[in-house]
Amino acid sequence: MLLNLDQVETLLGKRPIKMLPLMGGNSSLVYEVLFADGQRQVLKFAEGDTWLKAEQIFLDAWAKIGIRTPRVYEHGTVPDSPFAYLLMEFVSGQNLFPLLEAETVPCTEVEQDLGHILARMHTEAGHGYGQVQVSEDGSIQGEVESLTDMLVLQEWRDTLSANVAKGYLTSEEVQLAHQAINTLVEHRGKDGGSYTHNDFRAGNILYDPRQAEPYAVIDPGPELNHPYLCLAYSLILTEIHGHIDPAHFRRGYHKISPIDEEALEAAIFLCMLKLLPRWGKPGAQYAEVLQTLFQRKKDKLNRKNTRNNL
Repeated sequence: MLLNLDQVETLLGKRPIKMLPLMGGNSSLVYEVLFADGQRQVLKFAEGDTWLKAEQIFLDAWAKIGIRTPRVYEHGTVPDSPFAYLLMEFVSGQNLFPLLEAETVPCTEVEQDLGHILARMHTEAGHGYGQVQVSEDGSIQGEVESLTDMLVLQEWRDTLSANVAKGYLTSEEVQLAHQAINTLVEHRGKDGGSYTHNDFRAGNILYDPRQAEPYAVIDPGPELNHPYLCLAYSLILTEIHGHIDPAHFRRGYHKISPIDEEALEAAIFLCMLKLLPRWGKPGAQYAEVLQTLFQRKKDKLNRKNTRNNL
């Protein structure tokens, strides 16, 4: 969607002097908004209201435990449209991704710090799993009751079926996927899902060493989920982009929340199954490294099965 300055003035009750696009994805558009009094704020639009309500709740919850996140000033809907918006604080800092690429920050220290931050974020938990449902009183719960419901009955069942139909998966790999699902369910037990970011990477971190907390976390894809599925995605990205050492990232996470290696390996395998249709096609930018990583994880799971059958 495109808004002019008059429309934004009607929406917010004050007129900006300039709007600069910051980023956008499949589900949102984000602008830096400049006002005559010198204020800089961030205006984020997304279709549907629930996702942005959940984002506000997650950002607020993480801020309360010391994670630096943008403060949300205002939340509302755009009249006569399906869109909602958040008006947020403009957080100081540079995007961490190019800083790591240029090695202008202490990489090992940063890598461990990021793992540490993600583990702290995962200490926040709610009831249920999946996309967040927000009630009128502001309480939240997942769209399904249990991790089993989310993995077996919904998301992963559809993912497996689609990947088999497209020829991405063999019957052996489907069997390994079901074993991985069982491992994750057994690990989490009956606990509710953690507050997960689901796109925690250097590109969604702002770095400002002048701040007491130099890292600011932005742009979550809020879900109640098994924390290792969120951690797994971050680790896969470190392998693909190569600017963060996954061993250091894990070490930072482990300092806050000891890692069950078997459950994490299961989560990484399942995450790669979801990425194969998008990134694993021949000629795709990350196809080679993803296929190599997928084969490595598959071999590891097969070796485990062999040991268990001895």
